[in-house]
Amino acid sequence: MMKRFKVWTFKEGQLPLTHVGPMDCIYSIEGHFIDEMGNGKSPFMAQHHHEAHAYFIPVSVVNIVKYIYMPVTDWHRRRMVRVVKDYVNLIADRWLTEMYSQAPGVTKDDPELYENFMRVLCNANTSEGFKPMRDISVPEYNILDKEKLNSFTLGQPPSNRSILGFFAGGKAHGDIRPLLFEHWENKDDEILVYEKVPDYNKMMEQSKFCLCPSGWEVASPRIIESLQAGCVPMIISDNYTLPFNDVLDWSKFSMFIPSSRIPEIKTILKGVSDKQYMKMQRRVMKVRMHFEINRPAKPFDAIHMVLHSVWIRRLNLKLGFWDSWQYACEEKYHGSMNDGTHRLGELDLAFLSAYTIRMYFAGHVGDRIDLRLFLAYGMLGSAVLTCVFQWEIGLALSTAGYIYAEQLFEVEAVAARMTALWLFLMAWGCNQTRRRELIIQVTDELLMTYQRT
Repeated sequence: MMKRFKVWTFKEGQLPLTHVGPMDCIYSIEGHFIDEMGNGKSPFMAQHHHEAHAYFIPVSVVNIVKYIYMPVTDWHRRRMVRVVKDYVNLIADRWLTEMYSQAPGVTKDDPELYENFMRVLCNANTSEGFKPMRDISVPEYNILDKEKLNSFTLGQPPSNRSILGFFAGGKAHGDIRPLLFEHWENKDDEILVYEKVPDYNKMMEQSKFCLCPSGWEVASPRIIESLQAGCVPMIISDNYTLPFNDVLDWSKFSMFIPSSRIPEIKTILKGVSDKQYMKMQRRVMKVRMHFEINRPAKPFDAIHMVLHSVWIRRLNLKLGFWDSWQYACEEKYHGSMNDGTHRLGELDLAFLSAYTIRMYFAGHVGDRIDLRLFLAYGMLGSAVLTCVFQWEIGLALSTAGYIYAEQLFEVEAVAARMTALWLFLMAWGCNQTRRRELIIQVTDELLMTYQRT
């Protein structure tokens, strides 16, 4: 991705609704991303739109709210929809970053217009139309000083963290926080829940687990604040797709519970052994690099992680049939497919299906031609296809059609070799020792071929 991926940022539009965004507020990642992709210094910026893999629409939803909705007369989204739609009609559309909580509603009114969009959202709520297979979840940052982007500290060592669970914040903020305060405010010595505390950061640095409940939207800046303090986040949310979860296993460095389990918070945290907590805390310290915002962006930081998410979703957007398949899966499994691990099952199913079909036909072919030729052609075919696989790596032929065809014929070669081996052994009547040697030799080769495919 670092060498190949290019993004074209559209030049059209007028300030302040486009090309600039907030740099020091709760939605500041929007402004920093717009500036990063528009300042002409990013290595991912395409010099010409023809060389771009993706097209960035630099609309600031936060600034639309600031300059069009203020002073507030109503919060109806029709004005926001009209501004964004007018801009999209002006240019070619591919993907859009929307960090503000109202942003998901922008694309609802005209789904055909936004058919080829990837939305980059803080409010990654699957119940509000977020599509994990094509949209991208990003963390929410509350940056108070744009000159001090990262406030990551070591905090207290794990052995000195005396608070089991901690939260401080507004009570009347969404539906989940009132439940949290109802069950835990001033009711326990180990689970500390307050509206205000004198030294918020110090309390987080003394806590083992930091509670991160959703507010009016599913995302919360407290997730980043927890990582900054070296505190294991306990995310309390419903229908939230976690940021970068296609490459980060959140279960290794955080805890995630639905709002219905708020009364069980202490029981859940008490069930985490000291050994397990130490592992999670160490992983928190390691994973923090992926949530840093750097200007200019650095490899593996948050901006690069967003671009990587766009990069790996391009295939999903190009192959439209995946969307309908994903919708069906989400309806059946109620969103349990969002972590992407089901793709391993898809690959295995595709391989075994092709393998079974090719075995059947290879057996019929083996009955009708000379067995020595059949085995020889199978071995040569596998060698040729192995070279083709290497060409795919060397020449970066990463189109889906090429990879599918290459793997299909590789499977055919494997099936032919297995069938030929079986007929060869049966027809020539090898002795037991020689038969075992041949089986071991060809099995090793088949395992290597399977790993490549």
